[in-house]
Amino acid sequence: EGDGVISFDEDGIVFDTDEGDGVISFDEDGIVFDTDAGDGVISFDEDGIVFDTDQGDGAISFEENGVNFGTEDGSAFFGSGDIPDNWPADIGVPATTDPDQTFFTVFDTPDGSSMTGIFQHDPAEPYGARVQATLEATGWTSTFEASTSEGAQIQYTKGSNTAVVFYDDMGFASVSFVIAG
Repeated sequence: EGDGVISFDEDGIVFDTDEGDGVISFDEDGIVFDTDAGDGVISFDEDGIVFDTDQGDGAISFEENGVNFGTEDGSAFFGSGDIPDNWPADIGVPATTDPDQTFFTVFDTPDGSSMTGIFQHDPAEPYGARVQATLEATGWTSTFEASTSEGAQIQYTKGSNTAVVFYDDMGFASVSFVIAG
């Protein structure tokens, strides 16, 4: 939507549109951009895809079991397999979990963190019930519960922190935490 002109000159790829103007070029530093919305450099090195802009710096790294996004404001990890360092040890993971069907997301900021573990495990293992019992034994209060003979979803709070547990009778479980900073 809108009109625009793209040209190529000694400065690089020049664009002039109704939404904004700018130049994109390539040099020894990487991909350099200077636009009405901001400027910066995107490069590629042993840390992954590194960005240095007037709106923030950071890196996107590709790890064995996932992708990590890091900035000066915090980080986010999306992956499978390895248990994140800040995953609650007393919650753990199901003993019978399938590593190929175990996924974690972790968001860390100065204001706190949010993390979720998703597991597929042997339906005979009562992981969800164990998580419930652990949370309740460590001072978490149930604020919502919906359960049937096939599974449950329970929300807990402890101070300004929240936990949500979902599990079913087919071996699926999801545990999420939002922890204030």
